[in-house]
This record gives sequence, C-alpha cells and structure tokens, in this order.
Amino acid sequence: MFELGGCFESSSLDCWIDNSAINEIKLTIDGNELTIPAQSGIEYKFDYGKHTLTYNNDSLNFIVKPAKFGTTSFINPTQSNYFITTVVYSTSNVSQEEYDKISQKDLKNLSVMVDGEQAEIELPTVEINDVFINKMDTNWDYSFDEPFPKKLSQKLNLPKDSYYFEDKRKLYLEMDFLDYLKNDGEEEAISFPY
Repeated sequence: MFELGGCFESSSLDCWIDNSAINEIKLTIDGNELTIPAQSGIEYKFDYGKHTLTYNNDSLNFIVKPAKFGTTSFINPTQSNYFITTVVYSTSNVSQEEYDKISQKDLKNLSVMVDGEQAEIELPTVEINDVFINKMDTNWDYSFDEPFPKKLSQKLNLPKDSYYFEDKRKLYLEMDFLDYLKNDGEEEAISFPY
C-alpha cells in the first residue's frame, strides 16, 4: 500500500499522471477509465482515502491522505525510466581538482545497453521507475519541464580566497536524458534496460 500526501487545506489532492510512452495508455482509477495521450499526462483529483489503480491487468491499492507539507509527486503507471541528475555549481575560484573531488560523491553506476551489449556507465545520476514518484523521497530541484540554470545567482558574503559549492538536481524523462547525454558529449548510442 502506497500513500500520497497533500496539503491540509482541502479534502483532495491533485496529482499528475504521466505517460512518457510513445503510445496512449488506458488505465482505471476506482472504476473510472482514463485515456492518457502519448508523451503527455493528465491532472487527476483524488479524494482523501483508499483508491485502486488498474493498468495492464495489474491493480495497485493506495491511500491518499493529508500531509503536513504539500509535496510534488506524480504517478508513473507504465513504470517508465526517469533520471535525476546532479550538477555541482561552484564559485569561479575553485580548482579543477577540488571540483572533481566534490562532484565524485554523486557518481553512481547505471546499467545501460551499448550496441546490444550490457554495460555500466558512471554518472551523477539515479534511475527511478516506480509507480509513485515523490519529490520528497527523490529530492529534485527542477522537474522534467524545467531546464538546469546556466549559473546560480546568489549573493554570498564569503571570506576572501574561499569558495562555495551547491548541488542541484533535475528530473529527466528518459528520452530527454538521452538528449542531455548526447549534448554533454556521449558519442555511443546507449539505451536503458526497461
């Protein structure tokens, strides 16, 4: 049983149901059939309480209840791959060695397919393909419809010769993440296991 949480102010929660697949999908929530267009999604209002989601002849029971703080979450009925990538922003006086040392902590091994062969690549990225994806659990700063900023603009009162780092995380749809890798210099044609 999974729980989605919303704000105290109302007796319901609006939740995005995403379909990143190339075909439209049909699913049922509490007996209501929904059609979700390909590579799109819909907003759905859930009353607080128990619900059943059925997709592809599989059913999942979950509870929607009020939470102390509103959170961003969405439903991924196709269990498509999403990726959260970390970028480290720093002040300009940081040495490459220090920057590399700081950014190493976010590196993870991801399983990929390269020319039909299974391999691993090391990236500052986490793969998620859960039915319920919650920002509070996965901690992203920018959603799949928001770009990474070129730089962060903050006024910092730092002592002379000191520097500053800040991690920012972005949620990607799989096809957008593959484009991001190509733009970042990844030359091999890779795909991710489903």
